[in-house]
Amino acid sequence: MKFAVIEDGEHQVIVKEGEQIQLAFRKNLKENDEITINNVLLIKDDKSSVIGTPYVNNSKVKLTLVKHFKDVKVRVIKYKPKTTYRRNRGHRQPYSIFKVNSIS
Repeated sequence: MKFAVIEDGEHQVIVKEGEQIQLAFRKNLKENDEITINNVLLIKDDKSSVIGTPYVNNSKVKLTLVKHFKDVKVRVIKYKPKTTYRRNRGHRQPYSIFKVNSIS
């Protein structure tokens, strides 16, 4: 089975062909748009493996955007005793789901 390790911003993600992965939110893309990632750190198949220094030369991973979504809400609460200081905020991190088309 062929897989690769790609770098997306500060994250490293293991990808396999045909799989769906969750990456950082891409604002300028619409559904079914295709992107190519050239930051491939490692490619491995049944017979061989190639490790980049830091990236593998002439390698790329093609992805198709499936959808955008927001993660579950995280509550951020600040509280200081003996005063009337209380803050309650929520945050939902945006993500994008991509389908891996090909690894080359």
